[in-house]
Amino acid sequence: MKEKPTISEKISQGISRFLQKRHLKHAVDEDGDFHLIFAFDHLPGRAHIVLMRQGTLGELLTVMIRFEEIPPLPNEAEALQIANSWNAQRRWPRIYWQNNHFFGDFHLDLEPGFSQRLLEQTLHHLFMGTAQFLLHITHQEKDFLEEIKKQLPGFFSLN
Repeated sequence: MKEKPTISEKISQGISRFLQKRHLKHAVDEDGDFHLIFAFDHLPGRAHIVLMRQGTLGELLTVMIRFEEIPPLPNEAEALQIANSWNAQRRWPRIYWQNNHFFGDFHLDLEPGFSQRLLEQTLHHLFMGTAQFLLHITHQEKDFLEEIKKQLPGFFSLN
C-alpha cells in the first residue's frame, strides 16, 4: 500500500504545481527550498523570493523576500517610512528594512489541513503584493496589472 504524502511533501508538490502552472522559472536547493527572481521589464528592482517549509513536520509555509536593485534611498529614515506606510495599508507581505535592504516575509501554518486552493491563493496574493511593493518603493502608484499580464500569461488563473 502506498504511503500518504506528508504535509511537507504536499506543500512542496503544491508549490511546484503553482510555479509550473504560471511558467515561473525557479530552482530548488538541497533543502528543498524554492528560489526565484521576480522582476518585470518596466519596473525598477527585483525580488529574490524563497519559499520554504519549516516547523517540526514541515507544516509551516514560510516566504522570505529580499528586494534588490532598487533605486537608492537618501537615508534610512525614508526607508523606514516606506516600510511603515506599506505595513499600515497592506497585510502581505510584511515589509522591514535591515542591512540597507528591504525584506518581506509571510508565514502560514498548514498543520490543521492542506488545501491546494488555499496554497495557490496565498502564493498568488504574495506575488501580487511583491509586485505592488516594487511599485511602492519607487513611488509608482499606478495600474500595474496589464504589465504583469503581458509578462506572465496565465499568472492570474487560480484554476
